[in-house]
Amino acid sequence: MNAVDFTEFKKTKRTTKNPINKSGKSGEVLFEKTLISIFPDLPYRRTKSGKRGIDFILNPDGKPEDRLYIDVKHQHSSGGRDLAVGATAWKYHEDYDYKECYIVEGPYDFTDEIKELAKTLDEVCSIKTYFVKLDEMIDIIRKKYYGENSKSILTARKFF
Repeated sequence: MNAVDFTEFKKTKRTTKNPINKSGKSGEVLFEKTLISIFPDLPYRRTKSGKRGIDFILNPDGKPEDRLYIDVKHQHSSGGRDLAVGATAWKYHEDYDYKECYIVEGPYDFTDEIKELAKTLDEVCSIKTYFVKLDEMIDIIRKKYYGENSKSILTARKFF
């Protein structure tokens, strides 16, 4: 590749939308639309696109123990950033000082290696991370804020 080709490549790379980021944003939009349609009165805060922060905080003005911290990882396949997902709880704990958070998985289920990293963070830092699907997250929200009986959704595979 000559210098001109490389320069054009860099320009294209910088201006082309990454399909993986697009998938993640679509997951956040899906989560928000679902949240609003099922729980229209539930206050929440969503981190603005392109800003650093956990994707959603439910009941953001409530007491810390009444909040839910949720990050949507709507991946369709594995990728080079998978291990970073396991460290999400630690990264955002520094910003929000929470004791637990939820990772909402998309079509791709994160590997046991990723979940093992999250389990280690719990053992070392006392930060619990739950890997759940969208429907499971809806059940958790319903149970926490509305007291509705719902099926048990946390399994040994999902809880770390």
